[in-house]
Amino acid sequence: MNLRTVVPAVALTAVGLLVAGCGNGAMPIDQDELQAAVTLSVQNAVGELPPEASCEGDLGADEGDTQTCSLTWRGQDYAVVATRGADGEAAFKVDPPLPAYPAPVIEANIASDYVSQHQKGAAPTRVYCPESMGGEVGEKQTCLVTLDDGSDLDAMVKLTSVDPETGYTTFNVTYPN
Repeated sequence: MNLRTVVPAVALTAVGLLVAGCGNGAMPIDQDELQAAVTLSVQNAVGELPPEASCEGDLGADEGDTQTCSLTWRGQDYAVVATRGADGEAAFKVDPPLPAYPAPVIEANIASDYVSQHQKGAAPTRVYCPESMGGEVGEKQTCLVTLDDGSDLDAMVKLTSVDPETGYTTFNVTYPN
């Protein structure tokens, strides 16, 4: 069975994230608050809560001040540089960039499509994709779908198209077993 799912790309690129409310430009952002903001920003981008970020210290109050943070998500180490902007907000640049299509986003779409295509009304009890996808047409991976009766299906996921203007992507999902 073939399924098509359309997923917008994560709005996180090498340019970074902008997090509102991280200070007013007059006071430093303390280390704990900065770590929480980095963690929440990554969670919003990837669709699941990563382990808490660790920052080296406070983010200064002056425009251009920077602070380095780090976190590990799904086995990958990331460096996050927080920079204070002219408006007092903090912009985060993640290196390496987070994936365009995080595994939790792909998993949620497979679950939703499985329900709509099979019209059984019950979502799988679990969908697990071992990797995120970077956004290259032709990328493939096998995800595991566990049904409510305890049986497992392989879901073969292939990225088939990316619209460069909208960021929408089409995945083909097939269930060979």
